[in-house]
Amino acid sequence: MQGDSEINGTNGHHTAVLTMDNVNPRVREMQYAVKGPIVVRATEIEKDLKNGTKKPF
Repeated sequence: MQGDSEINGTNGHHTAVLTMDNVNPRVREMQYAVKGPIVVRATEIEKDLKNGTKKPF
């Protein structure tokens, strides 16, 4: 792995340091999409409310 490194003070071994500068750009741009049933239903309810559907809350 390229990038910075530091020496672990307890055993003297080098360890890689992951920073925003040396992490893969695709990882930085990655988005996480929640697709669980609760989120799906919440999205449906939100759409209904925006379209004027009355809900009992």
